[in-house]
Amino acid sequence: MRLFKWDIRATKLKRCMNISVEQSQTNNNIVKMGSEARVDNGFIKTSFLEATRRKEFQNKWMSSDTWAKLIAKYCITESTLIYNGTQLDKCLNSRQNSMLREQMGMKTNIAKDHVGIFRDTLRKHGSKVTYYYYATEQGHLPLKTESKWFENISDGKELIEKVITRSTSNATTISLSSGLQQTKKRKLTSTEEVGLRSSEAPARENESPNCAILEVQLSSFDHHCPPNQSVRHPWSSYWDSPEAIRLFRVREGETTEEAINEQIGILTKANRTDDSYLQVIYGYEKMEDMNAVSSFEKHMIRIRSQLLCLALHLALDNMNNWTWNKCCCEAIVQSKRMGIVSVKYSKTIEKWYRAFREKRSFCIPLKKSTTYLPFLT
Repeated sequence: MRLFKWDIRATKLKRCMNISVEQSQTNNNIVKMGSEARVDNGFIKTSFLEATRRKEFQNKWMSSDTWAKLIAKYCITESTLIYNGTQLDKCLNSRQNSMLREQMGMKTNIAKDHVGIFRDTLRKHGSKVTYYYYATEQGHLPLKTESKWFENISDGKELIEKVITRSTSNATTISLSSGLQQTKKRKLTSTEEVGLRSSEAPARENESPNCAILEVQLSSFDHHCPPNQSVRHPWSSYWDSPEAIRLFRVREGETTEEAINEQIGILTKANRTDDSYLQVIYGYEKMEDMNAVSSFEKHMIRIRSQLLCLALHLALDNMNNWTWNKCCCEAIVQSKRMGIVSVKYSKTIEKWYRAFREKRSFCIPLKKSTTYLPFLT
């Protein structure tokens, strides 16, 4: 009986020890997750773009882990802001950085205002996909080599093992204290409060003592937010950005505003005369029967032309302060004052414009004329 009681006590003691160990492990995981969550994606992106402007980091294919180590050594002074390669990949793969990924994926025919960063992937046998980044001067492609790019991968060993002395620390280290997110439990010091306030002005993040002013493409810029005048973008205005050129289908030899005005002029023709709607139909010159378009289709062509014309005028006046969706919403509101109440959703106007902007005309499926052979009549 005594041995049985001792066995029961030993079993209970073992269970308590296992529970305490599990609780300590979960607490450690929570602490790790909390420390990783403190680094903001905006800070990760800004520090990475800062690092790509440094001459010693350029013209090398390096993995995301190598880039994270170099940034931690040369660009960050606070240990709480250090991040790893996985966090860097997650930041650059986020939806807010879609335009940056589009530029990094270009291989040829880059513009003069290209960000100068390129990315490729490599999957070694038995391992997961690894992202590799290459930095160069803006508007330049990677240096051509006889071998393939993955044969020239650098581990950055010389830069990582380089000793930074006090005399060179001020010239090689950048203090970026605005990446720490504010928490409720921790009381911030006066210097950290100043750093957090400075994060509201991204231009201070983008300036460094030994690097040129970084031309950062902000994540808010992807959604047509009003650009900060203190930040220098690779393009002079929103209308010169790749997003605007892609949205309004700018053709070669014309600016974005000229393309919009040209489209407005085409849409205006639909309501000039009784049969002017034909001028906005694709291939109307080859139409044999002008009565092939029904009266309802004529009505809808005029309605589409009016609403698209109004939305494009609003875009010229208000973008980049407005989104294209907001321009379409406002066009519906103003069209109701003119008695046009058949359209209720902005997505409808966006769909119409996607169908119009490619050929700058409407593609209407025409009815085929039924002609019978003489012996059947």
